[in-house]
Amino acid sequence: MQGPEEKKETPRKIEFVFQIGVIIFIVLGAVIKHASWLFWILGILCAVGWVMVVQKEKRKKEDNK
Repeated sequence: MQGPEEKKETPRKIEFVFQIGVIIFIVLGAVIKHASWLFWILGILCAVGWVMVVQKEKRKKEDNK
């Protein structure tokens, strides 16, 4: 079973992965012109995932109060 500290760290790690994904895909979209549309779409998907994780955590905090 996970301790309380591990449960708090997991969403932050996931959020960090989405942030890095957005940055990487935007840079790749700017550098590689032939497939830039693919990288822009992947960057948008990472951004949407990031927002979903943040909203989920906000709901958990509100439910705990």
